[in-house]
Amino acid sequence: MGYKSAEKSQEYVAPLLGNGAMCIHVDYEGCMTDERRTEKISYNPGMRIWRAGRRRYDNTLMPFGSFRHKFENSIMLREYAQELDTKNAVVKTKCKYDGIEIESTIAVHHDCNLIMINRKMHCIQDISYCFEYVLDNIKKDFWIDKIKRDERSIEAQYCTVNGQKGIINVFSDDKMTTDFKDGIFSLKCDIPSGEKELTFYILFSDNIESDEYLKKSEEIKNSAMAEGYDVLI
Repeated sequence: MGYKSAEKSQEYVAPLLGNGAMCIHVDYEGCMTDERRTEKISYNPGMRIWRAGRRRYDNTLMPFGSFRHKFENSIMLREYAQELDTKNAVVKTKCKYDGIEIESTIAVHHDCNLIMINRKMHCIQDISYCFEYVLDNIKKDFWIDKIKRDERSIEAQYCTVNGQKGIINVFSDDKMTTDFKDGIFSLKCDIPSGEKELTFYILFSDNIESDEYLKKSEEIKNSAMAEGYDVLI
């Protein structure tokens, strides 16, 4: 399945990725946004990360945030194309912005709750880039118990309103300036003109899966960092 900004007559629904335990919709920028940027979007599903069995007291599914990217420079999206590659179970996007072109490949790991976002960038000018994971239902569904940051990752241990405990780990394969504020996990970097490839990961683990969920999360993170995106996909 493919979609291009140049094909004016096409209607659009963000394609779905999942592994049976988790599912996401990915838009034509390789992100998860609720914004209706063009008139082509006729239906915009709940652009959130959904995990099987994680429910509120009223039995509705509990959302686990979304991801997006931002540019500090004044940059506009000019062209985009998107493909759902069913053979390899990935979503691919190509976007042309002012001063930068980005090819993204997004996948959900088949064996664990790990989202992988690979960005291949060609910059005509220096760019300030920010990847964000947004947990917008803090205080409604979650309490953050502990935050830990380093130059590549942000991890948050949480407790849900119905007593589930877990950890969310957002990390990159390159050094970043990391920050956490009001439920937004930010990984920022300055990219000079030329070619640059970055991979971002969002990893979930909780006590429904295993009592040793903290250890399991650390093991998966270390494996992802050691093996890299090309092996994991």
